[in-house]
Amino acid sequence: MVIALTGSILVFENELTRTTLPPHLSAYNPAHTASIPSVMEAFHRAYPDAHVTDLYTPWPVIPAYLLVAVSATGSQFNVVADPTTAALHPQPYTWVNWVHDLHIFLLLSPAYGEQVNAIGAAMLLLLCLTGIVLWWQGIARWTRALGVSLRSNWRRINFDLHHAIGFWTLAIVFWWSLSGVYFGFYKPIVAAVNRVSPLRGMATPQEAAA
Repeated sequence: MVIALTGSILVFENELTRTTLPPHLSAYNPAHTASIPSVMEAFHRAYPDAHVTDLYTPWPVIPAYLLVAVSATGSQFNVVADPTTAALHPQPYTWVNWVHDLHIFLLLSPAYGEQVNAIGAAMLLLLCLTGIVLWWQGIARWTRALGVSLRSNWRRINFDLHHAIGFWTLAIVFWWSLSGVYFGFYKPIVAAVNRVSPLRGMATPQEAAA
């Protein structure tokens, strides 16, 4: 329930993030946007011992540079850069960040929180597979588990709702759980896929000549 609720909120993560930006930023203008090197230079001047792990460029929904950085002590912090002047604004940990970390890492360490979350997704995947086996009532009766009879007592209605909703939402819940397992253990999954269907003919990107 927590993952479903936070995931529903994060559908609007970009729009919500915009409401947390510092006031008085320059108006976003694609023709007059600060370059990425200028933003990085400003960052290194302000935080010489830190390094940037993620950088998001301005666009109409979030009209500012967003930088995720790690300090020399290993703590993570966020910085907003003005889209025109590249001036830096420290960004406090917002409620949107909290919802994001709850959904992805269960508020645990990024080093293992995603894997713990993926274990829960694997349990949900197992419930999907065992549930469809228990849902099957045989050739003659399988259609009875597709609907709900409201003329029964509340316990039977609850039982029928569980069967019917489980069947009609199976594809969605199955994909939620499968993708959750992938996000938590994507490296071994990608390695396994590459063994069966490796990428071929991929050229290594070349650095532009100075």
